[in-house]
Amino acid sequence: MVILCMESVSYIDLSGVYALKEAVTVLQDRNIKLLVTGLQAQPKDMLTEVRMIPYIIPEDALCRDFQSAIKTLSASPAPYHYPQKNEILIQA
Repeated sequence: MVILCMESVSYIDLSGVYALKEAVTVLQDRNIKLLVTGLQAQPKDMLTEVRMIPYIIPEDALCRDFQSAIKTLSASPAPYHYPQKNEILIQA
């Protein structure tokens, strides 16, 4: 499980979109679930415009904040678990 915290990202350009797409593709190839937290308006609009949302990053992977992501994990019927110290937490 990877939680990508985007609270501090107010702007993303195409180079950022391509870098994010590459990272998400690597995670998906390894069957690692991604949750994105705190996605602000411009980055969300950009990711939607290039169709990363919902085709690469599904709508249900978007959480308001980190606590919402944890609630999503605990409420999910899938075999989710809280991130452990050896798992990845990306803070942008």
